[in-house]
Amino acid sequence: FIRSSLLPLPPFRPCFPPFPAEALREPRILGAKESYRAEDSVLLNCSSTNTQYLPVLSWTLNDTPVSKRHVRSYEGGRILGLQLQVSRDLFQQGVISLTCTSTLGSLHTRSTQVTLPNPDYLHAEEY
Repeated sequence: FIRSSLLPLPPFRPCFPPFPAEALREPRILGAKESYRAEDSVLLNCSSTNTQYLPVLSWTLNDTPVSKRHVRSYEGGRILGLQLQVSRDLFQQGVISLTCTSTLGSLHTRSTQVTLPNPDYLHAEEY
């Protein structure tokens, strides 16, 4: 009978070199139209132009994370598509704000924002 004592292991910490700040570029959003009305479809793509590293892409709608049912990943994660139906309640002061965020590791984040205007919205100064 061999008796051994197990010593507690130190916490696991992966040893990856940190990503250089210049490794992350701003994501690019394609597909936005000039304006949107209720019942229109929004079909946008957010793409990463990084060639050496693969960042994680995500969408927010009016500063709220977009449900996974509205997003699709393409080309091995380098493109994140967004598909949703416009409703009146999505407009805030006549625009919908969409942001694509690209994240690399825990330290690097870059975002690109588009605003989708409603041509029927009248600004207060136009009354």
